[in-house]
Amino acid sequence: MSQIPSFREWETSEEIKLSEDDLNFLRHTVNVDSRGKAKENSKIEIIPLGNDKFKLRAKSYVGSIKIPNSHIIQITPKIKAANFFKLLGYSENFSDIDFFKELGNAEEGDDLLDWIAKLFIRFVNEIIQEGIYKSYVSGTEEISTIKGRLLIVNNIRNPRITQEKFWCEFDELSTNTLENQILLYCSKLLFELVKDEKLKDDLHHIQIAFEQQDVESVFLDSYHLDLITYQKFNEHYENSFKLCEHILKLTWYGSFSDSGDLPIFGYLHNMNDLFQNFVTKALQETYTKYKVKKEPRDSVLLQKQKKSIIHSGIKAFTKPGNLKPDIVIYDKDHNSIPKIVIDTKYKKDNPSAGDYYQSLAYSLTLDCPVLLLLPELSEQRKGDYELVPELNKEALIYVRTIDFSEVPDEDYLEVLKNRLKVEIDEILVK
Repeated sequence: MSQIPSFREWETSEEIKLSEDDLNFLRHTVNVDSRGKAKENSKIEIIPLGNDKFKLRAKSYVGSIKIPNSHIIQITPKIKAANFFKLLGYSENFSDIDFFKELGNAEEGDDLLDWIAKLFIRFVNEIIQEGIYKSYVSGTEEISTIKGRLLIVNNIRNPRITQEKFWCEFDELSTNTLENQILLYCSKLLFELVKDEKLKDDLHHIQIAFEQQDVESVFLDSYHLDLITYQKFNEHYENSFKLCEHILKLTWYGSFSDSGDLPIFGYLHNMNDLFQNFVTKALQETYTKYKVKKEPRDSVLLQKQKKSIIHSGIKAFTKPGNLKPDIVIYDKDHNSIPKIVIDTKYKKDNPSAGDYYQSLAYSLTLDCPVLLLLPELSEQRKGDYELVPELNKEALIYVRTIDFSEVPDEDYLEVLKNRLKVEIDEILVK
């Protein structure tokens, strides 16, 4: 089966061959919504060509997807890796974290996860050179001599006639600590997702180094990092744990199987969320004389149940999707008076009829203009719309794009924020 090449967001892969298992994984594991329901082409569009041959088209996610026993699909952003990490660090409030500053130096040509893996390998090798952390770990064991605390109940339940042993609980200096388990676990996650053989080899050597020190493989999640307390003997782990938290939050995997394997599904960034978070934070920093809120209210549409439906046994339609604005800019002195609604749409294509209907609902309901904001990836576009006069109602919809193209020898984030300000100013002053 041919190797799936890396391809960019919104672009299409080369022709490949996929088995029925591959297709089922893409359809029922990858393309699912937040409630776990299959949603056709939500992350990867599958384009059939006949004779088990297909093309895949990237949607609004970037990163890596691992098809079990087959390919690793790698989707790179339209923008350079360095600028992607700058955007991510800024939007997620990671800008002050050292490892995100270093990722801001990433160069063209490497996949996102390659840069994460390179930095992880460097941090962990420094830890191994300085010395793997040891701490006292509580253990329970049946031993021939009494050590620590004698477990009376366990010994009564297991009486011995000859060759007496005792159940004891004791503390022992060990490398099998949570700190080392986290590093071992993350090295295994990365090993399954990177394609570069040199990176795989380096990650494998890290696994061997910890396993030879009797560090166990256990299932972990990002919240386990909250259990770590830094002190003199483990403070050299801090940078690596900032990176591990990012890996654990973004890596998508199942639980351990009966065979002890850990199924790794992918490492994905939702570009819709990244775009909305960037715009929100940039507006909050720029428009201090206003109040900028992200998703500030409940849905503008509520379900009204009539008694005749409730008592007739007739089922009501399911509730509509999320009908609440992404961002609202309010008058600072009158928090209930919206000045403008901003609906971010991270898509390559023109806004759909549904996008316009949703914007129209916001404009009529909140009595203010609505800005449909899209990223600019090919050419700058704009449009202004209002209701026809004979309807005797006012609604304004603006459509604008923000240029995300590369900025040589300038501060990428500041240039983007200035480009955003130009578009918002034009509407706010009207």
